[in-house]
Amino acid sequence: MSPIKNILLFLFAGSQLSTMAGQEKVVPFAFGDMDQWVVREIQESGIIGGNKKHLYELGPTDTIVGNIAYHNKGGSPWANSNVMAKVAGVVKTNTSVFPEKRDDGWCARLETRMESVKVLGLVDIEVVAAGSVFLGTVHEPIKGTKNPQSMLNSGVPFTKKPKAIRFDYKVKSAPEKEPQVATVRCGGTCDKRPRTNEYNGARSCAVASSLYVGETGCAFGCLGFGDCVVSCAFDAIRMNPATGLPEVDPDKCTACGACVKACPKMIIELRKKWPKNRAVYVSCVSKDKGAVVMKACKAGCIGCGKCQKVCAFGAITIENNLAYIDPQKCKLCRKCVNECPTGAIVLAGMDPLPKAPKAPAAPKAAPVAAKEASAGVPTAPDAGATPAVSAAETPKAE
Repeated sequence: MSPIKNILLFLFAGSQLSTMAGQEKVVPFAFGDMDQWVVREIQESGIIGGNKKHLYELGPTDTIVGNIAYHNKGGSPWANSNVMAKVAGVVKTNTSVFPEKRDDGWCARLETRMESVKVLGLVDIEVVAAGSVFLGTVHEPIKGTKNPQSMLNSGVPFTKKPKAIRFDYKVKSAPEKEPQVATVRCGGTCDKRPRTNEYNGARSCAVASSLYVGETGCAFGCLGFGDCVVSCAFDAIRMNPATGLPEVDPDKCTACGACVKACPKMIIELRKKWPKNRAVYVSCVSKDKGAVVMKACKAGCIGCGKCQKVCAFGAITIENNLAYIDPQKCKLCRKCVNECPTGAIVLAGMDPLPKAPKAPAAPKAAPVAAKEASAGVPTAPDAGATPAVSAAETPKAE
């Protein structure tokens, strides 16, 4: 064999060897395509609402009903951050991993949120729930927040020596939202909304609202027991003992919406957050007619429509005896504030417009006869009248 042939064969063999060495062996994990999911139906404790929640696990398609601790099924090696917790007898769930349709199959959507459980005297837990998927298992039920790693069994047996685990993923950023802030739409302070009865029961808005309308004559107003305060994980709401109403700190509020969900009277709304915490809104949600509103609360909206008439931007609507200011249309012109006869429209972070002075009343016109008499002008006698003659001037008869 000539030297040239030997070199060519060596190069050829070398190229084959290098190709084989560069080949990648891929070993798929069971259920790694994420096309199959186990759906769990969990009933949370009644003391925190008794809601039915769904948890999702990677495994053979199935539905599990009941508060049952989960164990990997069908040889699935996957676990995630969806868990059931049971603390002091209170069952609570966290769902931060969801199946989501993608092309012809499915993928896992991971979310991050604040989860809190507060039951006065029993439980007070606040945690950041970050969606995650990993190889291993979770020991359920979770019984506390201390040493969370002890509840995880990460990893699976593998006889090879893998260089990496490959994931197919995409990142989808949430669309930017304009800043919002929680707004309490009730102006029924203690002095403007007097009590008509006294409630003796659990100090909970949710409990009280399920029993009756409240301690005042307004069936729509704040109950004042502070469920919104308990629900806030950012210490952004406090109860004002002088007014009996919750107050929101706009600098601490993250617009998470927890207080909105916690309020059974639906008086808390997420509204546009203006610079310097400015705001104009109707601080009333009563749908009663004007006379009924005024009897129950001196600060309520009576649906008179005066504010609507002066709004040049179409931001105010009247429906069911109640005015509403659309924060997307409002330009903070403040004209409506001066027009409201009950003060139901709240102005925050700005001074009110100066009220226009009343025009002086026009002087009354004097009667024409009086003017002529004052000027000394004699009045003309009537044509058919007989001239009057004094007695001294009348000639005596002879």
